[in-house]
Amino acid sequence: DLSTIPRNITAIGDAAFNTKNAFGELIVPATCKSIGGSAFNGAGKISIKFEEGSQLETVGASAFNTSKIEGEVHFPASLKSIGNRCFAYCSGLKNVTLHKDSTITSLPEYVFYATSIKKFPEIPKTVETIGNYAFSSCPQMAGPVIIPSNVKSLGNSVFECCKSLNDIYIENGCTNIGNNVFSSCHSVTNIVFPKILVSQIPFCDFSFSPIYLIVSVMFVFIYS
Repeated sequence: DLSTIPRNITAIGDAAFNTKNAFGELIVPATCKSIGGSAFNGAGKISIKFEEGSQLETVGASAFNTSKIEGEVHFPASLKSIGNRCFAYCSGLKNVTLHKDSTITSLPEYVFYATSIKKFPEIPKTVETIGNYAFSSCPQMAGPVIIPSNVKSLGNSVFECCKSLNDIYIENGCTNIGNNVFSSCHSVTNIVFPKILVSQIPFCDFSFSPIYLIVSVMFVFIYS
């Protein structure tokens, strides 16, 4: 039962609760600055809340990977880094909020892979890269997807198999985009991206035939 976590701890260690027998409401104490790698990997049904005034700075790789998280996760402004595969395969995760004042610089590979996120989160102004498969296989995630100008790079297959994705806006500032970023995104209707990316976004990524592309993609805007 996660309610037994002491209220004055400063860290939750690596693999601390990586068992299906870990369950219940996880209230991360305000004093906790780090959650270790695989801390709750494979945990049972849990919900996550951060105490008011949270000082959390880091969440390790695979911290909640494959756990049965229920509902939403709202990260505090103190967050500085989040590890790869942190929430991968958390099919019960419905929504994620990244505080606008957090100082994370990257959303690493597979961080929200195969979750049930319904809305693309607002990206903090300090994020510069979104890693490979970061939001891939999130079939319920719709748009709009707004990639702000501070994001310089999108990795491979970032949104692959996001079958509900519709509106995509990549602001001027992004100069590099990986392979298959929008592969199997069958519901896309609007795409806006800077001119520098024209040669990097093959429309075949959207898994449309050329004729179907003309009918389905209602609006493509390329700006300098």
